[in-house]
Amino acid sequence: MADTVLSDWTKLGALARTARNERGWTQVETAQRAGVSRAWIARLESGHRRAELESILRLFTALDLRLLARASDSGDVSDAPEAGHLPNLIAAEAAVAKSRSAAADRRQQAWQEAAQVARSPGGG
Repeated sequence: MADTVLSDWTKLGALARTARNERGWTQVETAQRAGVSRAWIARLESGHRRAELESILRLFTALDLRLLARASDSGDVSDAPEAGHLPNLIAAEAAVAKSRSAAADRRQQAWQEAAQVARSPGGG
C-alpha cells in the first residue's frame, strides 16, 4: 500500500477500509483482530471524528500498517528535530496494542472453552 497523507478523519477511515478490503476481511473480523467493536470500525470508516489513538494503533497493528508522523515541510522524517524518538514510540505503542490484543484473544478463547465444557454432557 502506498503512503497516504491523513489530512482528516475521512482519509483515515478510507485508509482503514481499503486495507481491510485488500485483506478480504469483514468489519467483524477486523474488529476481532484489533480488539475493538464492529461499530467502532464502522464509525471510523465513515469518518467519525472521535477515536482514541490507542484504538487506532490496535487497528493499524491488525492491518499491518504503521503510523508515521513526518514534518510537512520536509520529505525526510529524519530532518525533524526529534524524529529519532518517533519510531521507538510507535513501536512501543504497537507492542502494547499487540499485547492487549493477544490478551483479549486469550480471554475470548477461555470463554469459548468454558462455554463448550458447560454445553457438554456432564460438563456443568
